[in-house]
Amino acid sequence: MTANTTAQPASMCTVAGAAVIGTTIEWYDFYLYTTSVSLILAPQFFPSANSLTSTLLAFGSVGVGFLARPFGGLLFAHYGDRVNRKSALIWSLFMIGGATTLMGLLPNYAAIGIAAPILLVTLRFIQGIAIGGEWGGAVLIAVENAPANRRALYGVFPQSGTPLGLLLSSLAILLTSMLPQHSYETWGWRIPFLFSFVLVVIGVIIRRHLNDVTPEEAGKTSAENNSIPLFTVVRDLPRTVLITTAAVFVAHALYVFTTFLPAYAQAEYGTSHRDAVVGLTIGAFVGLVVLFTTANLAENRDLRRIAAFGSLLSSAIGLIAFPTVVALRGTGVTLIVALAYAAAMIHFAVISTLLSKQYPPGVRYTGMTLAFQLSAVIGGGIFPIVISALVSKTGGAIWPAVVVMVGSGLVSAVSSLAARGDLLVGSREDTVDISSSTLNAK
Repeated sequence: MTANTTAQPASMCTVAGAAVIGTTIEWYDFYLYTTSVSLILAPQFFPSANSLTSTLLAFGSVGVGFLARPFGGLLFAHYGDRVNRKSALIWSLFMIGGATTLMGLLPNYAAIGIAAPILLVTLRFIQGIAIGGEWGGAVLIAVENAPANRRALYGVFPQSGTPLGLLLSSLAILLTSMLPQHSYETWGWRIPFLFSFVLVVIGVIIRRHLNDVTPEEAGKTSAENNSIPLFTVVRDLPRTVLITTAAVFVAHALYVFTTFLPAYAQAEYGTSHRDAVVGLTIGAFVGLVVLFTTANLAENRDLRRIAAFGSLLSSAIGLIAFPTVVALRGTGVTLIVALAYAAAMIHFAVISTLLSKQYPPGVRYTGMTLAFQLSAVIGGGIFPIVISALVSKTGGAIWPAVVVMVGSGLVSAVSSLAARGDLLVGSREDTVDISSSTLNAK
């Protein structure tokens, strides 16, 4: 045990690098798809005489990716809790990178008909499975190896992959969209998808240098290692699952700001897709600063209050989002997308460390992943589909989107405050092994 503790600091640079680069690649691929939906994938794979109908159909494929995430999350988490984190993380990288690369090679509807959207949705499902297993493992690789007084900072390393991946995907789309219209629609849009292959090779090389995390190193007891993690979490920690799932709602409702809002503005007001891409790029830059600033300030403070504040700020932006777009059109899209993304990073900066404190080590990967991905299904999968259907049925009314934007922030704020907060990150009592106090409380 002492040897293992001594070895951890020496490998921290490798661990942090693997967490940042791995999640950057994962989220580059994931954001590349969601950003491309309204720009090119809708007309290429879901053609329709009505542009709004085409966009709504394409958004159904976004939901498929979110619906797949819990299955992938539980699959990878089970392996990570029972065997080791490293292999799970490498396989998740292979799967999402391979799916994205194949999207770049996929013929469109005009070439192969109905097979095109079917294959695209299938690849999107594989993407969802892979991303479902990525987040929890990357967070635990960082947090479980971090010094006790720097867990908030190390917990933000995998979180920074989200704005970095968004930044890379936005820049890739922005640069390729500068090609002549015909060239972009014919082959230019495929370049960012194919570039994913290069990123995956880099990510796998880095992650291969990670040390395997065995059950003993994660702090598990033999009883925990012999149990099925999912059954243990559902049986012993149902309240924790409910609270942590709701606490992450606002992070996934962000897709309403970054994906649905720009698509709606483009269909209804004729705004340019570049308005949203510029907003996302600005938001990613500012978001990185917000992430690390918040994480540094969070050490030795109550993470619940910081998460709640970020959630409420996102709700406030939700109230002004559509009026701003109606008033400012393209400029409004850029402004709201940038503000919403940067504000969400306050919550995102601490939620990984906060969630890792809620579950004992023997089921931590499974518990965190279950909560995060259930929230993804509801906030990022079901909500966009419901919003799209209601907006279409009500003839373009915006109230469904406003309700989701504001309501998700309020729910996350209340749930964050209700989370386990008896230990502050960086305090002497904050240890990796919290299994006894948590399970005995049940």
